Amino acid sequence: MSLTTEKKTYVLVSAMPTPNGRLHLGHIGGPFLSMDILARHLKMSGHRAVIVSGTDSYDSYVTWQAERENLTPLQICNKYHEQIASDLSSMQIGVSKFINPLSLQWSGTYQQWHHKLLGQLQVAGITQSQSETIGLDSEGNYLTGWRLAGQCPVCNASVRGYFCEDCGAHFRPEEVVNSQQPVGKKSVTNLFMELPAQSDLDNRGLDESIKKIYHNYISLQKGLLRLTSSSEWGLSTGKPSLGDKFFNYPFAFAFALMLGEVAGQVLDTTKNPFAHDSNVTTISAFGIDNTIPVLGSILGITAGVKQYKQFDYYLVNHFLNLNGSKFSTSRRHAIWADDIVNKIGASSDIVRLYLSTIDIRTAAGNVDTEKLTNFYNKTAQWIETLVVQALPALPDDNSQVDSGIAEYFATLVEGQTKFLDPGQFQPHNAAAAIDHWVKLGQALSPISEAYFWWLKGLAVLAYPFMPRLSETLWVTLGYTDVPTLSNFESLPTLPVKRYMPINLKPLNQADIELGIGVTTT
Repeated sequence: MSLTTEKKTYVLVSAMPTPNGRLHLGHIGGPFLSMDILARHLKMSGHRAVIVSGTDSYDSYVTWQAERENLTPLQICNKYHEQIASDLSSMQIGVSKFINPLSLQWSGTYQQWHHKLLGQLQVAGITQSQSETIGLDSEGNYLTGWRLAGQCPVCNASVRGYFCEDCGAHFRPEEVVNSQQPVGKKSVTNLFMELPAQSDLDNRGLDESIKKIYHNYISLQKGLLRLTSSSEWGLSTGKPSLGDKFFNYPFAFAFALMLGEVAGQVLDTTKNPFAHDSNVTTISAFGIDNTIPVLGSILGITAGVKQYKQFDYYLVNHFLNLNGSKFSTSRRHAIWADDIVNKIGASSDIVRLYLSTIDIRTAAGNVDTEKLTNFYNKTAQWIETLVVQALPALPDDNSQVDSGIAEYFATLVEGQTKFLDPGQFQPHNAAAAIDHWVKLGQALSPISEAYFWWLKGLAVLAYPFMPRLSETLWVTLGYTDVPTLSNFESLPTLPVKRYMPINLKPLNQADIELGIGVTTT
């Protein structure tokens, strides 16, 4: 039974979170979990895959949090970078490198990539300056970023800043409908990039609705994407005539190019994965609100600067709601990753699996605390019954591969591989393989020779979604390292253990809602 294909190398660049607060399950369930599931699946299948990311330290919401906590923006970035890294670890998101661009180690390289890319865009002749009139508040701050509030000019939803989380549109500050009246105004000059009207977006995992957002932007904004902005916080361009600060969203690709170099070091290669002649497959994951800055900047930059290639695939997700309304840091309507794992003591494996079952590829999803509780306790029960309690009953001789188990396993792997292909990424469908496998386990006897191979199949099928359970079970069954498809039919090299140190206590819905701070308003 051959279950692996030609070995490839993958570099996955996840969305860069703003270091203005800890991560909640709305953050985790989007780009981060998608990247981790895909990376684990690729490595389990025999490929090389690394995830690299970092914090978006020059987002305007850093200053919003700094004012709330009476700290400097630098202090806020350093504080929450470390906490975000801890949150990712708590949810077993395996990032090889998670970079703080304001740290002494990385700040110089980060700035160099921005200035280098800006110069390359100017040489390519695809930039143009535009005059703008920006409002000022009573303290003389620019009414841009988080300070700018009103309604989206495209769909009329409430917005803050340059983009709409509902429809994905991006716009200029003066286009925001019914925004607050400025105390003063200032004429500024900023730099914009010309975007290609036609771009290669086919066969890259993009839904037609996502492509439509890009093409609508091209039409509404006359094919121009902002490169610099007027704000009190940001990386200085050093050239006021071009704009005061680099606009952090389109220059996320500068960060990606830097992360590509870092990934190259991890993979022991000198060629940047984004080099036009690189054979490394690159994948980006982001929320629908970042469609324009990610796609726009990458398509514009790679069209003008031919030495770089765009991402090979894009994993785009819609938002996760909580009990029917948006996760919200400000009104404490959130389930925090650190709290649910380290304070309540929930299994990150089961929380990950629950989030994976929610379809956010075509529309917004919803984390329902009652459904989460029921799913959690049901899953914990079958882990206890089918795994923990079954281990002592396993027969001593498990040398014969059960043909029926092997055939059904191969069928489920084939389906899971199809749904975890980056060109049609659907983790909610891939996760269904675990449910099918559990139903098979419930029909088997732990004293049968087939049960050992059922347990082994569980470790493999669940690994992308439930890594801790899978790794522990794999080692318990007498194997080393992590589950792999190539080792499914091999016999264990170590003695099979009869005990697995997993103790899952029931989850209480009230603990989530009252202990963490979920609101009902």
